[in-house]
Amino acid sequence: MRILLSIRRVIRLRQILGWCLSLCLPPSMAGSAPPAVTTSGTSPVAAISFPRDYGAHPEFQTEWWYLTGWLERPKQQSIGFQITFFRSKTAHDPANPSQFAPGQIIIAHAALSEPQIGHLLVGQKRARAGFDIAFAKTADTDLKLDDWTLQRRPDGQYVARVICGRMARYADWATWK
Repeated sequence: MRILLSIRRVIRLRQILGWCLSLCLPPSMAGSAPPAVTTSGTSPVAAISFPRDYGAHPEFQTEWWYLTGWLERPKQQSIGFQITFFRSKTAHDPANPSQFAPGQIIIAHAALSEPQIGHLLVGQKRARAGFDIAFAKTADTDLKLDDWTLQRRPDGQYVARVICGRMARYADWATWK
């Protein structure tokens, strides 16, 4: 199976993630200004180090990992796909020892374009990092949100697994390489 992939990680997508996070807030909080979050700044002299820099940078406000491509199926029309994982630092005190303190929020979105259906199949999830339910590891690309995952293998190949709702019928294609 040959699939064309591209991955892009962007830091500081505050407006987009702010909009996504506002969907999670109760209506009474949706209009209020979010608390200020302090982050370390970027430095033009910081050396890039791979594979470490493929992983998360929890000291920054926002990151994302984005994949797009085509699933080429034998004797069937190709399906386009898009998967995005976001990681966002919250305003909670990092010194708070509680495992329930939401220091990082993980959000994921996926879409399949199945031409025979005539519209996108979409799914999304969100959770605070912790309890092995959601994480964005720092050593390399390794993200998890419930049963959705995105990992970079030692050979550099990215593998994503996303199954939800009506996309579940494509479970045999849900592990994308």
